[in-house]
Formats: sequence, C-alpha cells, structure tokens
Amino acid sequence: MMVNAPAAPLTVAQAFVDSVKRFAANVAMVTASGESITYEELGHRVATAVSILRRLGCEPGDRIAIWMQNCPQWGILEYAAALLGLMVVPVNARYRASEAEHVLLLSNARIVFTQPAFMTNRYLDRLSEIAGGDLGSGDRAQIGRLPKLSSIVLIEGETVPGTVSYADLARSVEPAADLEALAASRRPEDRLWVFWTSGSTSAPKGAILTQAAITNVWNWTTLARYRADDRVLVARPLFYIAGNFWALLGPMLHGATSVIGQEFTPREIMELCTRERITILSGNPLLLKGVVNDPACDPRAFKHVRMGYFGGSSVSLQDLQQIKEKIGFEYLMQPYGMTELEGFAMSTHPDDPLEIVYATCGRPLPGFELKLIDPETGLAVPVGQVGELMTRGRGLVGYEGISEQDRGRLFDAEGWFRSGDLLKLREDGRYEFIGRAKDLIKVGGENVTAAEIETKLMEHPDVANVAVVAIADEKRGEVPLAFIELRSARPLESLAMREWCQTRMAPFKVPAGFKQVLQGDWPLTASGKIIKNQLPVL
Repeated sequence: MMVNAPAAPLTVAQAFVDSVKRFAANVAMVTASGESITYEELGHRVATAVSILRRLGCEPGDRIAIWMQNCPQWGILEYAAALLGLMVVPVNARYRASEAEHVLLLSNARIVFTQPAFMTNRYLDRLSEIAGGDLGSGDRAQIGRLPKLSSIVLIEGETVPGTVSYADLARSVEPAADLEALAASRRPEDRLWVFWTSGSTSAPKGAILTQAAITNVWNWTTLARYRADDRVLVARPLFYIAGNFWALLGPMLHGATSVIGQEFTPREIMELCTRERITILSGNPLLLKGVVNDPACDPRAFKHVRMGYFGGSSVSLQDLQQIKEKIGFEYLMQPYGMTELEGFAMSTHPDDPLEIVYATCGRPLPGFELKLIDPETGLAVPVGQVGELMTRGRGLVGYEGISEQDRGRLFDAEGWFRSGDLLKLREDGRYEFIGRAKDLIKVGGENVTAAEIETKLMEHPDVANVAVVAIADEKRGEVPLAFIELRSARPLESLAMREWCQTRMAPFKVPAGFKQVLQGDWPLTASGKIIKNQLPVL
C-alpha cells in the first residue's frame, strides 16, 4: 500500500506547530554544553517567548533583531516571531558598533535581543558606542541614532539602565495558549526575515524573505533525505541562511535534532560529532578541509556521519575525495544558492557520483525558473555557453539598504532577478557554477572569471587554497592576481607557479602575479568566505 508523503509546509509558523505535535518526545535541540530540549519543551519555551513579545508591545510587521552567538534562544525567538507575524533581523555576532548601527537603523528594529558578550565582542559596549553614552533609563532603551529601538533584552547577564532581563520577563508572563490559532492566521507571503548578506565583495544589504521560504527548505531537505533520527550539526552561524535554514529549520521539519555548535573549530566539530553522534555534517570546504587536516583528527569521531553538503568556496577533487573518505560520508551533495534565493535554488542528488557532485551544482529545485543571459546584451545564451543566471518564481521580495536605482538593476520589468553569478547549462540538464559576474576579469579583449583560474590552480598538488582578483594594467586594462596558500610552510616560488600555469592555461588566464597567504591569515566572513576586497593587492 502506497503511503502519501507529507505535503510541503506553507509557513514557518504552521510547520513549527505541526512538528511540536508530531515529534513531541524527540529531541529538538542540543546545546554545545550538552543540554537537550525536546520538541514539547521547545513548544513551551516558544509559547513563553510569544507572551514576552506581546508584553513588549510587538505587533505584526514589527522587526526584532537577534545579536548573539548560536544558542537555543535563536530558534525560540525565530519561531515566536513567525507565529506573531514579526520580522527577524539577524545581526552578525562579530559586528562592531558602526556595522551594527547600519543594520539596526536600516532594518527599523524595535527590539534587540542580545547577551553581554561573545568572545571579544562586548555587545553592551557596542550599543553604548552607538548611543554615545547611556542606553536609556529603567528598562526602556533610548538611543537617538536608533529612533525605532525601544527595548534591549538581555538573554543572560546583569542588566544596566536601558535594558531588561529575558528571565525577568519570562517570570512575569504566562505562556501563550493560542499557538495553533496564531499559526493558522499566518500566510506564506508574510515577511519574516531581513537577512544581511555577508558582503564579501561589497557593503551588506538586507534581503527580505517570506514565510514561504519554508517550502524551499522542505524541498531540499527532503531531496537530501533528512530523517527524524538525524542529528544535524549547526556548524555555521545562525545569523546566516546557511546555518539557519539547513541546520535549524530543516531538522525541525523532519523531527530531527539540531546540535548547536558555537565556535566552528575542528576541535569543537570533532568533539560534538563524537559526543552527539552527528549524522549530518556540512560546512564551507575550508572548514571541512581544516577538520580532516587537523593533526588531532580521528576518523572515529565521524562514525555516525552519513551525509553532508558543501559550497561557498573552491575545492579540488582531490580535497573532496579526502574529505569524503576521512569523514566517511555515504554521500555528499553540492547545492547552488544565495540568501536572495531562499538558500538553495539547485542541487546535486544523493545518488550522483562524486565527480558530478564536484563538477556541477545539479538541477533546479521546484518553483524556480532559471535562464542564462549574456550580461552585455541581455539575450539568452545557448546550452553549453556561459551566461549570467536570472531567476524567477521563488526568492526575495525586496531589499533593505539599497537605492531605487540599484533595485532597478537587480530586477527587470518581468520580475527576473539578476543573480550576478555566471553559470553554464550542460547537455545533461545540470548546471556548472563558473564564478561571479563581478569577478569577470577583462584581459585585453578576452574575458576570464576568477573562479576559472582558481579551479585550475586548485589542481596544483602544493596549493591548499587560492583567491584570484583583478588588478589594473596599463596595457591590458585588467589582469589576474592570485593569492595562494600552500599545503606546506615553505615559501611560494612565483616563477615555478607561473611556469606551471603557462602549460595549463591560455596566456591571458595566467596570473600576472602570485602572493602567498599563510594558513589562518585569510580575511574571512563569518560564513567562511574569503573577503576579496580585503586582500592586499599592492
């Protein structure tokens, strides 16, 4: 007898309420310190958060900012906001005062949920810098440069004037009893997030996503074969979509467990994999390479891992094979996406061979219309040729922090979104990621992408990591410059590297210069992407 598969959820709010009912006894979250929270207990904590948000005067459409490290409170506040029709503003845990002010001001955040500090970042000090002194009086925030901000809620630690304790608020309210009614009142088109993009090549901007994004989370995690007995390691920040959607929302949909990492170091990953019997392990390739190459790496730590996925930076087939073999993945997947596309817009399949997973990002997920165009003419390019990806059907509904002129450049009159990425459609229907359109280097009359050169350089047996940028050249307009990290600590021999490239690349693709970067010296975003505009080109 055939059993019908569950229908894809339409809102985060309804998905959460349904999972609490269906998986009440399952463990929903495990903290880095080992505390376990069942779905039933998570439901109670979210009900309390709903009452707290009401107590603070929140109305549908209001924005609440979350500025703290990974912790269960992240998910609790996110689900409560979804139920009440609020918008969540994730704030990078590493932001300093001016960066946080930019996000909080443009997002019109009414409440900031934070903690005293994360690592060396003391959040109350940062807020005081923005305020130019005191944060307010009593339990009310008053910061002139953030006129919409009315409350600063501390999830832990001692309060100061202008802040209020989450624990005190929790003791003063009764948990909301109407979660099902609230969930039923939410609509897919309700706006839920303002995700601020990582800004690896430009200033961050806020991508607005709706509750309907949960359908895309369901589509990919179902393709990836998430199960109720999975234990998914949160090895990325929750303020980015990569950690939030695939390691928090995704497990919730299937009744699985999110194990919440905080430091994202090889040691923490191995410890949590061992202690919590992790079954799904993902990460930026740089992170996974760091894990398997760590001197303390013990393959026994990963004996329960069955699947993983990766993306975000270049990796060689040799490195990918090493990662798969040393961790023991049954299968790996490579999706393609970005914040604006609800995370993933296409993906390889669990049954694809590793060579396909390495070379392609698979086929489109349901609901996405895709086309490739010539960036100069706007005309569609044929199969097998490189073009800029345009998408329609799913994704963001707008931006915060950009001008109307910029909006016009990102969306055409027919609603197609310009991704800024260069891809190629193969004869087998799979897509290959080529690089960023803004990483297109125009060498004389020839065009080459930084990613194309990076991919070739990653084939060099001594190269551990690479980033290529364009620099000005009097004769050719632009030329490529390669930043290289070697697998060993010996000095980079530029002449030998150039000679290696000359036998494998067209002359216009050969970098004009090579600069060595030592392990740990790359400027990285919190999601592990290399920040190219911070590389020292001079």
